[in-house]
Parts: sequence; structure tokens; C-alpha cells
Amino acid sequence: MSQYNGNGNGNGNGNGNGNGPKRNPKINLGSVGTMSKTTVPQDTRDRHRASNSHLEFDQPVILEQSPHWSHAILWALLSLTSFGMVWAYFAKIDYAVPARGKLEPQGAVKEVQAPVGGVVTKIHIKEGQRVKEGDLLLSFEPKATQAQLTSLNKRRATLIRENQFYQAAISNPNYPPVPPPGLDIQLSSQLPSLIASRNTVLAEIRLYRAQLSGGSKSANLSPEQRIRLQYGTSALDARIAELESRIGSLQEQLKQNQIQLANGRDILTVEQGILA
Repeated sequence: MSQYNGNGNGNGNGNGNGNGPKRNPKINLGSVGTMSKTTVPQDTRDRHRASNSHLEFDQPVILEQSPHWSHAILWALLSLTSFGMVWAYFAKIDYAVPARGKLEPQGAVKEVQAPVGGVVTKIHIKEGQRVKEGDLLLSFEPKATQAQLTSLNKRRATLIRENQFYQAAISNPNYPPVPPPGLDIQLSSQLPSLIASRNTVLAEIRLYRAQLSGGSKSANLSPEQRIRLQYGTSALDARIAELESRIGSLQEQLKQNQIQLANGRDILTVEQGILA
């Protein structure tokens, strides 16, 4: 019986791994008297071994990725998604919405008014800070305040001169003073004559009343003269009332000027304190 090495290909070197056509060798047992062994040369075996090793390296290789990276990426995505959902639920987002309204403080409010107006240049206190009497709150622009102070000084000087003129005219009506230059006094020329007329009328009234009271001079008067004297007395009383009314208006004007002068002094003191 013969023994073959199955490394042959299609050219006589068939591969025993099924790469070549399979052949069923027929052995004639009748012609073979003894078993013979077929020997393949060494170089042929080397060639077949190299061919098999070449075929083994040419086969495709499948590389499997490590599962650690895929797990890490998956957990990172899940963590980011969860964090984003939690942040979107609890986070506060500010929106600017235009609206009309009035801001009112919760506690009691005490208004602080300045004696004069002006442009505020500096605020010396903070919101909610406690203050006491005498604390500096605001600073105004000194230019407008200085101009107002100059105007008040001029007004104060004018009121002083006008007051002095009225006092001199009342105390000495026979020799009335000349109005100072720059003063617009409408009744200054009438005041002395009004005072003189008032004094004259008062003297006449006293004389008439003495006659009506039954004095020695009134005994020679006729009834008609007495009636005329009474009418004259009534007319003089009306004239006196008119003169007293006009003098009262002048005195009222004098009082108003004195009040304005006092207010001007107070404002001047405040302005000087602000500019100090």
C-alpha cells in the first residue's frame, strides 16, 4: 500500500487542507507486492510550509475595542444630560420685562426738604443710614447758589432802604424825605400829605364835637347851622376813615416789607452756611 503526503496543489502540490481538488488515489493492491513509502523532498516541504504561513498572514483580522472607553463616554453623556436637566429646573434666570409702576418703601418715610433749590453734586449718606440733626446730607452746586445769594443781598439792601424811608416819612410828615435812588415807591409822595390831612381833620373834628357838646360857642348856632355842622362832622368822619384806611394799607405794606426783610436774612444765613 502506498502513502502520500497531502501537500500538493493543482500542479501536483495539492493542499491537504482542502485548498486543492480532492483526489481519491486508487491503489492497485494486486500489482504491489510489498508496502512502499513515498518520500517528499525537503525543499518541497519547505516551499509548502512557507506557502501555508503566507496564507495564514493574509487572512483578515478583526480587532475588538475595549469596552472601558465606550462605558466612560456613555456615563459622561448621561451625567451631562442629568446635570443640565437639574440645572434647568432649579436655576434662576433673570428676564428684563418693561412695566409701569410706583416704588413705595415699606417703612415710614420722612421727607427732608432743603431751604433752597439747586443741582445736587454729592450725596453724603447711603440708603438706610441713620442720620441725626445737623448731619450733612447733600451738597449743591455753588454757582447757582452764589448767584441766588447775590440777588438776595441786593433785595435785602433795597428792603432796608425802603423801610428806612417809610419810617422817616411817618415820623416827620411835614418834611418828607426824598426817596432813595433805585426805589420804585408809588405812594411815597402821597404819604406826607395824607398824614398832614389826617391831623388837620382830627383837629377839626375835635372842634366840632366840642361845639356840638353844648359848649359856649355852640349856643349862638341856629338849628340849620347845627344840622350843617352834623353833616360836616359825618363827612369829616368818612374822610378820616378813608385816610386811616390808606394809612393802614401803607402800614401793612411796611409790615410786608419787614417780613420779606426777615425772610431774606434767614435765607442769607442758610446760604452762607451752605457755602461755608
